[in-house]
Amino acid sequence: MATTQFNQSDDPFARARDLLRRGQLRSAESVCRQALRRTPDQPSGLMMLGVIAQQRGAPQRSLTYLRRAASKAPTNAEIQFNLGVAHQHLSEWHEAAECYRRTLALQPRHPGALNNLAMAYWATGEIDAAIQTFEQLLALKGEDPATLTNLGMALRSAGRAEAAVACHQRAIAAQPSLAQAHNNLGNALLDLHHPQQAMDAFRAALAHRPDYADAWSNLGTAQAACGHHQDAVAAQCAALERARDNDRFWQRFAATLEPCTYDTASPEIEQWIVQLLDRRYCDPVRLTRPILSLLETHAAFRELLSLTDPSHDPARVSFNELAARLGRIALFDRFAWLTPICSPQVEDALARFRQMLVSQARAEEQLSAPALACAAAVAAQSFLSEYLDVVEAPDNGHVQAAAAQCTADLAAGRQPTPEIVAAVAAYQPLHQLENGERLNRFDWPEPIARLIELQLNEPAREANLRASLPTLTPITDETSCAVQAQYESHPYPRWRKLDVPTVPLSLDRYLRENVGTGPVHALPAQTGARVLVAGCGTGRHAIRTAFRFTGCEVLAIDLSRSSLGYARRQSEALGLANVSYAQADLLELEQMDETFDVIESVGVLHHLADPTAGLGQLVKRLRPGGLLKLGLYSRAGRADINWARAWTEQNAIQGDARGIQRLRAWVRERAEAGDPHARSLLRRSDFFATSLVRDMLLHVCEHQFDFMQIQRMLAECDLAFLGLEPANMASYRRFRTRYPEPDKLTDLAAWAAFEREHPEMFRGMYQFWCQKPG
Repeated sequence: MATTQFNQSDDPFARARDLLRRGQLRSAESVCRQALRRTPDQPSGLMMLGVIAQQRGAPQRSLTYLRRAASKAPTNAEIQFNLGVAHQHLSEWHEAAECYRRTLALQPRHPGALNNLAMAYWATGEIDAAIQTFEQLLALKGEDPATLTNLGMALRSAGRAEAAVACHQRAIAAQPSLAQAHNNLGNALLDLHHPQQAMDAFRAALAHRPDYADAWSNLGTAQAACGHHQDAVAAQCAALERARDNDRFWQRFAATLEPCTYDTASPEIEQWIVQLLDRRYCDPVRLTRPILSLLETHAAFRELLSLTDPSHDPARVSFNELAARLGRIALFDRFAWLTPICSPQVEDALARFRQMLVSQARAEEQLSAPALACAAAVAAQSFLSEYLDVVEAPDNGHVQAAAAQCTADLAAGRQPTPEIVAAVAAYQPLHQLENGERLNRFDWPEPIARLIELQLNEPAREANLRASLPTLTPITDETSCAVQAQYESHPYPRWRKLDVPTVPLSLDRYLRENVGTGPVHALPAQTGARVLVAGCGTGRHAIRTAFRFTGCEVLAIDLSRSSLGYARRQSEALGLANVSYAQADLLELEQMDETFDVIESVGVLHHLADPTAGLGQLVKRLRPGGLLKLGLYSRAGRADINWARAWTEQNAIQGDARGIQRLRAWVRERAEAGDPHARSLLRRSDFFATSLVRDMLLHVCEHQFDFMQIQRMLAECDLAFLGLEPANMASYRRFRTRYPEPDKLTDLAAWAAFEREHPEMFRGMYQFWCQKPG
């Protein structure tokens, strides 16, 4: 924490200082301004106004006063220190560090300057310098518990968890009631894969400070690592009760919730999940398992599922009543609007529900408000799954009649009924409806207005953005053209919300905290990096990267203008200013003059005719010492996919809507017969939307790898392997338990052996970091 200090001997402003210490800001400012009328450029007075402005939450005004003070008294250590504090409050860490260095040049034993300089080094990724500065402060202050635990945190950031544990234990010995030290000890123990001991440390922190939100959240993380998932969720809820605006706690809540299922109703947990889904950043697909289990505790949702029972009589169901009951389930409404619901049973039930909806709309029976909300949510769900199962729907005659009625109304200037709009939108996107743009001429109930925004206006914005995107390279390679055509017709993946890093980090710190190792060569930049995302798709990756690294600027490229238009619309909706988009083929990157500190290309090289040639192009655009993140398909992790792809090749299945429907029907049939590969495919979220199925099972070009192939490819391009970024911490902990030696993190042979023992560990793909020589 930055601290402000005053020189007691500066007598003319002693009264103002005393008032400020007592929290009387208005009186302190009044006294100070009266004194400055007599001596307008008095440095101490200007400094006082700067400190008062800072405490009033006006950091920019504070900086103005303190700069004036420093210009009048450049050798005043107190002013230099407080100027550093002003920069620090504006997160101008480099400027703050320079002020603290000037302070120490004038007053070498200034404890506040040493502490804040260490914090500034830490914030800018200069972890070794931070550690050295904290050690200087300890030499000055002795076994100061706050300094010891700060040093421990810096050591942990440097990957020195054992040394961090020792520091926190010294802090606790010096002050047993210091809750922060117990909490930090628990974090270091988690890094060392001792979750049980970590739980003891977090409980000790809470014993001294029961409202310590960080300790509650960390306790939940440790409990999840021990497999105590329900307890972990309860601990994360306790953290959120104390800090509802903390994005990091919400992300941890989602992570601990992910493996949970509920057999009985839990209204409190439902409320927390609804709040999570209402937040700007979350990844709803990860919550499918707990959400579906909670929805099944609702009688209305169970009745929806019963529509798939062959003995069920549709005539006994009142559509308006069932839809109204479903529409009152907040969790169902939120979830249906955000992501395809990854459940074959729900998919079939919604197909029956759509049939009832179109019949209701054709009968011109008005729906109640909650029933209409449900109808709109179901139509949104159809759009998000890209009308996966409506190619040959048995009710197409009714649908065509509803669409014709809607089109005729619009052509005549009449407003269609909300029920007709919802019914049509459940079977085809509104932007494909003739005269669909005229829907914007009318006022609509809120659910239908949302549906028009989703299915009509957002695609229109994407089309406009597509047209304005720059093109950086030609696209001439045969495979690149085929891949481009696939993603122009099926932008991948479509998404509504995503989770993003909550705190930007320096490159070195990010590697140490997420990969477990640091760079082997000097980095071209620690902060403010220029980043290329090669193959950005619809923007999820590029947006996360833009949030991930301190001060970074991101250029995101892709073959598909449709995907890029989607990505740019989502970025603009989030207000991101540090990411730009352009069309380019990474095989043609030599036509670009720019080089980059970091290049990320995840899920891209394996779709090239020659992945190694593509990697060579990326390396050429990487600055000396630059970092490269790659994502490649694992052959072992895609056994179920390879099984299905073999069937598609034998049966000449095409990647169009009918081919995808036929393929999915076969997989579901085999799953019902008990085939393990088919059942594995049904556990993949990519099975539940058209573009996702096509990308997973019917891609025009796909290569798969193992660790030894990766080792040869990296050697050919002279890249140092830094380590894998695991998809989840549980798998990472299993590896560290199996191979505790630190050098095993960069041993591809060890990872290969581990994958043979756990072939599903990389069901998604290998994601790893490497570095170009300096």
